[in-house]
Amino acid sequence: MHLFLAWLVVSLPDSQTLEVEPRGDVTLSCTNVSRSPTLALWMRAVHTSKPIIISSVYGTDSSSVRYMDGFQQGRFILDSNLIFVNLTIMQVEVSDSGWYFCQIFLDMDIVIVNSTFLKILGDDTLHKEDDTKSKKDEHWIMVGGMGAVNVILALVILGLILNITNQRQLQRGRLTLC
Repeated sequence: MHLFLAWLVVSLPDSQTLEVEPRGDVTLSCTNVSRSPTLALWMRAVHTSKPIIISSVYGTDSSSVRYMDGFQQGRFILDSNLIFVNLTIMQVEVSDSGWYFCQIFLDMDIVIVNSTFLKILGDDTLHKEDDTKSKKDEHWIMVGGMGAVNVILALVILGLILNITNQRQLQRGRLTLC
């Protein structure tokens, strides 16, 4: 079983990005990798908070679907069958932007089967923090560059001072010898 699980984890698809217009509907799809009834759940993570569970289901029984606090049934729809565990978000809002993860429990292991970044078009708030970070990075690159220039200038000035001092000592030595 562990060999199969290792193969499964290695063969998982890369994450994907979905872009959706506000007030549109989107379905996040997850392959059901379990061959027997098991717990599956969808989670969301936004860069400013810890991951939270949206909804969970046991097997394919729709009566076992649970929606966690803050996620209204009707706007979030979890659908499960033998092949897929899908999460549909109706009338997406800007606040729905973020990373979505589908997790399926296999025996005692938790497998992240799908990771999807949902971007609501026209929503630049997720990138403002990234822009601020890149500006901070640019700032430190500039500070580092200016520091390097200052060190080089200090070495050049020190070299000139030593050169001038040596030339004066040589001139004094010549004057006293003559």
